[in-house]
Amino acid sequence: VHKAKGLEAKRVFILQPKGAEMPHKMAKSKWQIEQEWNCLYIAITRAIEELIYVS
Repeated sequence: VHKAKGLEAKRVFILQPKGAEMPHKMAKSKWQIEQEWNCLYIAITRAIEELIYVS
């Protein structure tokens, strides 16, 4: 996701493995939690035609 900023793709898949939390349990500070949500936002907004989110 970090290298995807500014790029786009026709189809984007976001996979959330079983047991994965959002934000990550190790994100403790407000800044770390915001960064977790920023990464998800960037991933979601890269899709041009189709976004597939699997939880």
